[in-house]
Amino acid sequence: MKNIIDTWNKDGYVNVPIFTKDEIDKIRTRGLELLNERDPNWRDNLPTGSEPYQNPHFKDDMFYEIIRNEKVVNIVKSLILNDNPDLGDFDLQVSQTWMYFKPPGELGRDTHQNSFYVHCDWGKAINISIAIDDSDEENGCMFWYPGSHNDKISWPIDHDKFDLERQKTNPKSWTNERGKPCYIPSMYQNGVLVDKYPKVFTPTKSGSVTFVHSHVLHGSEENKSNDRWRIAYLIGYFVKGIYLNTDSKDGMRRNPIDV
Repeated sequence: MKNIIDTWNKDGYVNVPIFTKDEIDKIRTRGLELLNERDPNWRDNLPTGSEPYQNPHFKDDMFYEIIRNEKVVNIVKSLILNDNPDLGDFDLQVSQTWMYFKPPGELGRDTHQNSFYVHCDWGKAINISIAIDDSDEENGCMFWYPGSHNDKISWPIDHDKFDLERQKTNPKSWTNERGKPCYIPSMYQNGVLVDKYPKVFTPTKSGSVTFVHSHVLHGSEENKSNDRWRIAYLIGYFVKGIYLNTDSKDGMRRNPIDV
């Protein structure tokens, strides 16, 4: 656990192998079945026919049992306690789950913080991404700005915490394609404004789980492969009792449940 926590503190995310091939195959099969049930003709509309399937845990108990996976829950709780050493005993809830499908040609997800959507306190919410497929830059793996969670800035909520005038001169401070402002931390080096944190692509193996800090900047790029999908099962955990924005800013339905 020490290596996991050390990486978490440094980067704001950590990838851990957890699920077996048999478990992953069951998730893939059932996830694709749910797509077929939603729209039998979805394959005729790729890549746009494969939008995320929201809250599959309400449709099939298998997805709910994954939420309660002992190793996953223990790591989530350990990381939250690491960030909040005075928290004491606490319970977890899940805000939402979704099956994420990224066929060839599907666009990526622009840079964002998960805290933008749920407006949670720093260090009291963690998303996980269970890799159903291997991922790399070709099929649109995730990218990160490691360490950016340590600035403890939620964009755009805490925009008064840094120098807006300085940001006007920074080409790395931008509004993403969905029109939502995103702040990429920067600093001066030898009089030149540069990224404070490097952009890093992180390939993952099928069956591994990426634990994501609520405030780390991340995203993904287009699936440029010819025939390789990137499928993932995502779960949003948070400390029960904290304020959680349940408005549907991103079109996701949030109906918190106990873990």
